[in-house]
Amino acid sequence: MALVRVDQIANRTILYDRQREGDYGVTGVPIRPFLEEKFLASCEACFTELIALLEAKGFGPVGSILTGGIARAGNWVADTFPQRPHMHLAIEAALRRHFGTVLSYDYNAAHEDHFHFDDGTAIGFNTMSKSRVQFVQNVIFFVYHFQIGRDGVWGPETSGLTTRLRRDLGIGGFSSKVNWLDFLSRVASDALDLEAAIPD
Repeated sequence: MALVRVDQIANRTILYDRQREGDYGVTGVPIRPFLEEKFLASCEACFTELIALLEAKGFGPVGSILTGGIARAGNWVADTFPQRPHMHLAIEAALRRHFGTVLSYDYNAAHEDHFHFDDGTAIGFNTMSKSRVQFVQNVIFFVYHFQIGRDGVWGPETSGLTTRLRRDLGIGGFSSKVNWLDFLSRVASDALDLEAAIPD
């Protein structure tokens, strides 16, 4: 597949925020990475959708995309998950709509300060995927306020609460990709509504 060199995604400048001390989550050095055409198309679709949602919910304007997160979206950065789980989960939900592999804060220490996403696995839910199960558990706990363990293991508790939540939301089983995508859209919207309701 052909590689394309880009300096923007979704009309936002791409900045590398790890080169200089103090840049993380604030600014960075403009970069021009080479991306595969298919991956670039997924990035364009994902970030266009995400930025539109953020701005529609009052989080914006989004000024740039950092290698560690999105800048100028309420000064959000990936390592603020413990303080701002709703924003984090909204962005993660948007990423999961376009990429099969998404690793984030809770996955392991190496991913606490950024999202890793790629198209190495198919988009959809998989009970054997730690990152997907952990995402669903985090959503159940932080967005919909059910008490649940967040260990990334699909067991009876997670299965039962997921079924209950799907029914409450009017969404069918996650074996259907359409249902999974519907769930992710709902999560992104609901999580941002919760984020917006937090007093400054």
